Amino acid sequence: MGKISTLLDKKLNNYLSDFVESFRKALKDDVKNLVQAEMDSVVQQLKDDFTVTTNFICDEQSSLKQEIENKSHIIKHLESETLRFQKEINVLTNRLTSIEKISRSKNIEIHHKCLWDTENVNYKNRDARSAALVAFSQEFGVDGLGLKEITNKILKNAVSCGKEKDKRFNEHWFRYC
Repeated sequence: MGKISTLLDKKLNNYLSDFVESFRKALKDDVKNLVQAEMDSVVQQLKDDFTVTTNFICDEQSSLKQEIENKSHIIKHLESETLRFQKEINVLTNRLTSIEKISRSKNIEIHHKCLWDTENVNYKNRDARSAALVAFSQEFGVDGLGLKEITNKILKNAVSCGKEKDKRFNEHWFRYC
């Protein structure tokens, strides 16, 4: 019986060892397949999340790029308008300067103080005023003018000069409005 028992133990050991080996191999393959399936699932989820994130970033980048292009276009437009306005300001400044020169050229300087300055000692002196009127008339090439006519002429010139200046300014201003 001892021999049968050892023979049975050997057979059982061989059978158990084959069974354990095949069980171990099957378990190893099952665990490997389960881990592989779980890893594939996690990797796919990471890929999906990464794709969603990169798509979001690309969309944001695209919208920011479009917004920057729009702002750049607006800036270029404003810069061109600024240049145009600066040119218009220069033109208006030049015209205003020429209008002022024209206005100044039409101004009359009266050197004879006794005709207009009430504090002048000769203001009430008829002879001095008459002599000043004669000199004034000769300066302007007009004879026989009295103080009233000269005053009216000066006022008329001042009013017409002012109207002409206003007219030129308004014509130019309304052309650009």
